Amino acid sequence: MDSGADPRFERIVEMAVDLFDMPIAYISLIDGQRQWFKARVGLELSETPIEQAFCLHTIQQSGITLVEDARQDARFAHLPMVTGAPGVVFYAGIPLSTPDGFRHGTLCLMDHKPRRLDERQRRLLVSLAEITVDEMELRRRTLRLDEEKRQAERAARIKDDFLAMMSHEFRTPLNAILGFSEVMGSEALGPLGHEKYRDYTADIHSSGRHLLSLIDDLLDSAGDSEFSLHEKLFDPASVAREAVDIMARKAEVASLELQHDVGPQGHRFHGDPRRFRQIVLNLLSNAIKFTAPGGQVRLRLKHLEDGRLTLKVADNGVGMTPEERRQAREIFYRGRVAASQAREGTGIGLSLVDRFTHAHDGRLRILSRPGRGSLLRIDFPQERLLT
Repeated sequence: MDSGADPRFERIVEMAVDLFDMPIAYISLIDGQRQWFKARVGLELSETPIEQAFCLHTIQQSGITLVEDARQDARFAHLPMVTGAPGVVFYAGIPLSTPDGFRHGTLCLMDHKPRRLDERQRRLLVSLAEITVDEMELRRRTLRLDEEKRQAERAARIKDDFLAMMSHEFRTPLNAILGFSEVMGSEALGPLGHEKYRDYTADIHSSGRHLLSLIDDLLDSAGDSEFSLHEKLFDPASVAREAVDIMARKAEVASLELQHDVGPQGHRFHGDPRRFRQIVLNLLSNAIKFTAPGGQVRLRLKHLEDGRLTLKVADNGVGMTPEERRQAREIFYRGRVAASQAREGTGIGLSLVDRFTHAHDGRLRILSRPGRGSLLRIDFPQERLLT
């Protein structure tokens, strides 16, 4: 109620005037105190008290209310609209009901002389009422969607602010921890003393790197679905070896054999070296995580004869079912083993691998069987590799 004029409802009452050859037609909304006219033709009033409204009676029933001569009807003869302007004699009204049956308004016709409606006109009036309700429901859904859009935009702004804060507040102390552990590990200021301190320092550094990579993954997954690559030419073999070196300690702690077969240097890949490193790290991390002690994880990077660059990470771990393979790329998905055995991780690593691979025009394929291990293969197109 009290909303602005809407041409959709104005057209409906104008159509009613033409179809029924009536001087007055209106759409009203009703609350506990008044009848308010959303759209009207031939009527100067914008609202009336509820007790002076024909529609108070109309809204109490489901069908059409017909009053051929209001002057002869005790329910309406005393109403100001009958005794004064606009001098209503004939009235026909039908309630407007929401889909759940709540009657909240009416579509009405009025004339200054006695009238009747034949069966065809009754059907037309019912159809016009249904059109009116459809327009109201459409308007209500539009308003709701507009509000949801505003809320989503507000949430996006809050998220962006939070991510900026998270990036600073988490990364700053973590980088300090990594820096101090590197200084201690190199014994730049003197010997640590006990041999165990060196192991602890290495574990602190490894754990800090792992936590920082998780934070990077979370920030990447929470960012916009479309992101910019910071592309340049780099040596993919060097990046792959660096990733293997980073994961070597994790494989050692897990009592796994980490092997790699990285092609010779000399090729140049056009892409984002940070995203490429994340691809390799996440593939290795997943393989190590789901391979039992004594198992093997193998990385292979090869330049194919057709010009493509292929990256493979294979393990002899727990493997995946067909259903798990279908869902593995979904963000936050964790398979049966991760869920049942509380394996570490957020479930976003493989979704980021898939996302970064597509950004580099590549294709990720997953081959796996339960109990037989997994092979994850990524093929990058020839256009991205320079010799």
